[in-house]
Amino acid sequence: MSNEERQAPGTLHKDSCMYIYQFLLFFFGWGVADLPDI
Repeated sequence: MSNEERQAPGTLHKDSCMYIYQFLLFFFGWGVADLPDI
């Protein structure tokens, strides 16, 4: 159980990084198209 609990934070951090990375890619890749309008 201790091992599983220890692995949880690492997975959460990795998931968070991937989510932020995907968000940035989407924001800079697609959102930029709407940015110049402002």
